[in-house]
Amino acid sequence: YSGEVMLKERVSRFSEINDSLPYPNWVMMMAKLSGLILVIVSMLMVSALTGIGVQLYNGYYELDLLVYAQGLLMFYQFPLYFMCVVSIFFFVVTRSRYITMFLVVLYTVSLITLQQMGFEHYLYRLDKPSVRYSMFTGYGHLIEPFLWYTLYWSLWGFLLLVVIHLFWPRGSEFTLKSSMVVARQRFTGTVGITAALVVLALASTGGYIYYNTTVLNPYMTTLEFEEKTAEYEKTYKKYQY
Repeated sequence: YSGEVMLKERVSRFSEINDSLPYPNWVMMMAKLSGLILVIVSMLMVSALTGIGVQLYNGYYELDLLVYAQGLLMFYQFPLYFMCVVSIFFFVVTRSRYITMFLVVLYTVSLITLQQMGFEHYLYRLDKPSVRYSMFTGYGHLIEPFLWYTLYWSLWGFLLLVVIHLFWPRGSEFTLKSSMVVARQRFTGTVGITAALVVLALASTGGYIYYNTTVLNPYMTTLEFEEKTAEYEKTYKKYQY
């Protein structure tokens, strides 16, 4: 769908006029990104209303709409929002809807295969610690690591937006050489300072997460955790009864 959104003006033969208008790149960037996110939010709202209807039908009336909104729109769907940025990035770099579709599928598959290959750390695999809500304690202490990883991956998304701004397509000409020339022209002092601040914040956040998950506390992969659990069961199974 991102490829269709990006090509809407070209398909309607309005791209030449649209690209010549004196608006900054971020206006169209945010419009396209907001459209993609709005599609996701609309689908989530339909699923939420369906769930609420099922609850009401079964006689449950203690609805907590704030918890529903937090769970559906923030805590569990952030990877989808990040994927919207990634899909626009793929299109801006390739300028092809079909290559963009292929790269998005490849990216989605990689999120699964990387874990199976042993690359499980959330610093290089888009995921976050699970957050469970309790009526007694709310989200508890698990909310802090979740927010740190959310900030970390949000900074990656913001850095991708900077790159998208540099290579945002305007006009019909597209070659790697011309794109690099335009990107260098767009790389102004403001853009450079913004990119430097994002990279600095990204390195600081990633370093803090790495220190807490690997240095300050022992890091275990899923396989190592399962082996430790099995060893624990073998050692203490005889004391069960």
